[in-house]
Amino acid sequence: QHAKRAAAKDKRMAERQRKVDAGLEELERWLRDLVRQGLAHAQQQPTRYWDGMAARLVDAQAPGLARWLRNLASIPASGEGWSERLLAELGLLYLLLESYRRLETLPEPLQADIRSRIGWSWQEGDLPAHAWVRDRWLIIGQRSHEEEQLRVRRAWLWGRECGRLTLVLDFAYQNQPMTPLAAPGTWIAAELGFFPSHYPQRALLRNPIPIEEQGMPPALADSTALLEAYSEALAQQPWLGILPAVLAEVTPVRGDANRWWLRDPAARQLPINPGFSAGWRLLALGGGTPLTLFGEWNGEAFWPLGAWVERRFAAF
Repeated sequence: QHAKRAAAKDKRMAERQRKVDAGLEELERWLRDLVRQGLAHAQQQPTRYWDGMAARLVDAQAPGLARWLRNLASIPASGEGWSERLLAELGLLYLLLESYRRLETLPEPLQADIRSRIGWSWQEGDLPAHAWVRDRWLIIGQRSHEEEQLRVRRAWLWGRECGRLTLVLDFAYQNQPMTPLAAPGTWIAAELGFFPSHYPQRALLRNPIPIEEQGMPPALADSTALLEAYSEALAQQPWLGILPAVLAEVTPVRGDANRWWLRDPAARQLPINPGFSAGWRLLALGGGTPLTLFGEWNGEAFWPLGAWVERRFAAF
């Protein structure tokens, strides 16, 4: 019986591999056409131009790439600098396709990163015992968004002993409930099983129990330290996208055109993501004085998710 199940699983894997290979070949042809026709041509395309290719990637069982492509659709209408942003994303996408082509020659953790980006996922039973870390974790930030009929929740946790900032992703279709998770600012004792990766960040959560605990993660000193940390992370995993970071002593300031910025102790400014709508609340929280802030840095802008004021935590 066990041998039959294993054989059936191998057959399913081989079938998926065949579909993914065909989907990636089609995506590469599509990308070559896009680049040959020029970025101005891409700017004139309706959403269905991107959605059509994304739908074919879903059929090819490459949902990670399908999501990536749908996100690209918004870049041509994103204002100043859109062509540079689109070109950078297309470059990363092409790097992924080239890396997949020579997958077997790459280190295993990097192979896992490439498979994850394409859309393979790991279940609890797939993770070896050494991937699990038991610790006391602070739920330090949460952010949710919708992709078509899929709701996605990103939760960030910080381990008291291991010191790791970790991402736990949850998905729910349409009206399905999300897996319950305590609110940001809550401490839990739990095991986290880290996905294989060249830069381990994402994990599965197991057996969380609320506990009483205190403490806050160490913070980066200034914006230069953040940019260096991001560069180091990308050197290990080029498709990382988002780096979680705690910034010390930053002051929210309002600039021109309703844009918000974070001023660091050296008076350098980091842009806050234009989609972040709680700028006034952030300013009021610190009363114009510097804050220690946790959030996500995507290489261009910071999205605040939590702040400490006199060691008290407030979530956004």
